[in-house]
Amino acid sequence: MTYNPYPPNPKRSTAGRTLAIIAGVVVLLCLLGGIALAIAGGDGTNRDPDTAAQDAANRSAAATPTTTPSAARSSAPSAVRVDDGTYTVGEDVPPGRYKATERAGELCYWELTGPAEGDLDNGVGGGFPTFTAKRGQTLQISSCPPFELRK
Repeated sequence: MTYNPYPPNPKRSTAGRTLAIIAGVVVLLCLLGGIALAIAGGDGTNRDPDTAAQDAANRSAAATPTTTPSAARSSAPSAVRVDDGTYTVGEDVPPGRYKATERAGELCYWELTGPAEGDLDNGVGGGFPTFTAKRGQTLQISSCPPFELRK
């Protein structure tokens, strides 16, 4: 028998190597997903980015009712839109049925009070809120998308 200073190579299991490769791929995909989310500016929720941008714009907009160009300047009928704020129906905004122009977030709150004591109607976020405002009532809107008068 001859002396071999190098022992034979032991058989290595491929299962351990395969498992390590799979774990490495999973970690790499998680890192890439996190980087993509950070670049997109996401917070991990499934919120529509257009809605988030509009919510931010609504909060920073002035709390005054706005109208499209009046019928005197155009043949198209004007649309009344009401943003966050407090209004007297019949003075600041016309009476009628109002509906949110976009899906309301969880923080959206609207309230109609008066004119008689004890008259109260209100709603909290979600969906497309709708209410009917009557002359003399006080309308309060907070953290909601604009409401548009529907005839």
